[in-house]
Order: sequence, then C-alpha cells, then structure tokens
Amino acid sequence: MRNQLTILAFALGVAGCQGESSAASPASNLRITVSNAGEAQRPPEGFEGTWIDIVPGVEYRSKVTSATGHETQSETWLNGWPFEAVDGWVTIGPERYGPIADGAHVEIRDEGVFADGQKLGDLPPRRPMPADGG
Repeated sequence: MRNQLTILAFALGVAGCQGESSAASPASNLRITVSNAGEAQRPPEGFEGTWIDIVPGVEYRSKVTSATGHETQSETWLNGWPFEAVDGWVTIGPERYGPIADGAHVEIRDEGVFADGQKLGDLPPRRPMPADGG
C-alpha cells in the first residue's frame, strides 16, 4: 500500500518555503511519495519534474496548518526533524542536501539521501517526532 502526496510548487517549495532563495526560476512539478511497504517507486515514463520518494524505515509525518484558496501550508517531519524541499535543496533538520537538479529522482532512506542514485549525505540521527507531529 502506498500513500502518495502530489504537490505542484514554485521552485521546489514544500513546507512553508523557509530556505535560501535563489533567482526566480520557473514553476516545477514536485511529487513526494511515501512508501509504506516494498521498494521505492520510480517516476512514470514521461514524468517531468522532481520526484522525492521516502522509503520504508524513514518516519514521515505531515500536517496541514492552513489552507486558503489555492495555497496550502503544512509542517512536515522526517525521523523527528523538520523537512522541506526548496529551490533545489532538501533540508532535514540541520542537514541540507543538494543542489538537486530539476527532474531528479530523489530517494530518502535509512542509508541517506540520494539523487539519481548518487548519495548526497547521511540522514541526521533519528529523534522523537514532535508531540503535535501530524
């Protein structure tokens, strides 16, 4: 069973856009999938955009904090750390991974963060999820 969340965003914006900002870039299609069982899912043929797959073993929680019109803001955590993908960078707590090219396939798993099969770094140590964490 697979829980999937699809996000259309500007310049890879997720979870409030609280990262460094770069020059204006075109709108990007960002899709985040959370695998509940089995292996990571590959983007379908013809998918254009950045695909982030969170595989089993990595704890993921997301909570919508506000929704108005066409805009939704949320808080998202991985392994107890705040998580966001902004301007071609993935941030998990104190760690930043990237730059990640638009159109990359990103996997987040216990072994670390990978973009198109290349390891970008280890995950920060796991910690408890916030009490209100999703």
